Amino acid sequence: MKKLFLFFSIIAMLLNITIKANAQKNIDCDGLPFSPDQSWKAEIGPKEGTLKFDSTTVELIKIGFHKSDWEVISKKISGAALNGCVLNHLLLHQNLIPIEWRGKKIFFWGTTYTESSGVKCVLYLVYFNNEWTWEAQYLSEDANNKENNYAIVRKK
Repeated sequence: MKKLFLFFSIIAMLLNITIKANAQKNIDCDGLPFSPDQSWKAEIGPKEGTLKFDSTTVELIKIGFHKSDWEVISKKISGAALNGCVLNHLLLHQNLIPIEWRGKKIFFWGTTYTESSGVKCVLYLVYFNNEWTWEAQYLSEDANNKENNYAIVRKK
């Protein structure tokens, strides 16, 4: 009887781990994204529902690095670009971030921010000093890393 109890306890534990792991992959893209500063206004693209985050649902698209490219990029990936809710979720659940993304700037074009001064920016995910963090790219400036800029989008 003890062996049977132990067997079912192990099965229950494994199921619980699986359920929690799957729950981490589901991201509510309709919430309010994190704002780095209370004075910043978030401009969020269309409501995107729930995203099951994995390699079959998202992809990275290489993007340019000059400030003249930003508007073109925004229009090119409009509707497919993931928003700041996904960035927030990935920072909270860093185990979901593929190792292959290290060394890249992953831009979340589905949300742009306007500072109180009127300057616009987009947040990106970056691996820095052995940890994932976010940074802001001001749309009035060229990116300082000219080769590793990517937009994260839903696969079609």
